[in-house]
Amino acid sequence: MAFMLSIPAAAATDVPPQAANERNPSAIVPEASRLDAMRSGVDLSRLSTKPGVHIVALADSPFTGALADQIRSDIQAQAEQGSFLSTQDNDAALRPAARGPKNRLERWLDTSYPSLDAARPHLRYDAMSVAGTALAHTPVQDIYPSGKLDKGKWSGVTRTWLVSGLGNIQLSEAEYRESGTSITLIREWLNTQVSGFPATLKTVRYASGTTVVSVAWVTDSTSYELALRPLDPKAVKANEQALLALANDLGR
Repeated sequence: MAFMLSIPAAAATDVPPQAANERNPSAIVPEASRLDAMRSGVDLSRLSTKPGVHIVALADSPFTGALADQIRSDIQAQAEQGSFLSTQDNDAALRPAARGPKNRLERWLDTSYPSLDAARPHLRYDAMSVAGTALAHTPVQDIYPSGKLDKGKWSGVTRTWLVSGLGNIQLSEAEYRESGTSITLIREWLNTQVSGFPATLKTVRYASGTTVVSVAWVTDSTSYELALRPLDPKAVKANEQALLALANDLGR
């Protein structure tokens, strides 16, 4: 998600106490990783490690050079045309339903659950309720843990549905407050709201012909993304309005 970056500040046990309140990612990110990020257009020295949510202008964000220019272009296209063309060859917004053979470790990390009740003991927080929404009346296709694993419990969970008349929907969420994660949001990408929280609503078109509509937002404890692979990709406004309405109905 090019509108958000995060650093789990609590992951570094050797960081001095004052580092959590300074822009000092080099204290918790290995030099090789920092240089790799710089080469890809991300300057980690401009990323705050103070826990919580930070909203910054693109010009003040960690994104630099060609990557910042691409993000600026995407923001403008979304605002003026209602969608933008991704530079990626294939979309990775929705997890494939079929997954190939994996070794024992990969199978453990790639666990699926038959229901949210089955997943709940493995999560460190209560997942967002879908009661009262179209998702509540639709069989869930896939439920799997995501985010960070700590003491046998995951910080996030992802659920997918096939909603009649709309398309494939995926709800991803991750609790960040307990881990002391720092999240940076790009102000120019915040073009709507979900339940009073700033959010990013966008429609991405891929060279493969796939279209993905998504809305993402961050509360005071959890980050969320609701993504849709629509049955009718040409109905851009209708798809965005339906997804936004669904997002605002969650948790009520």
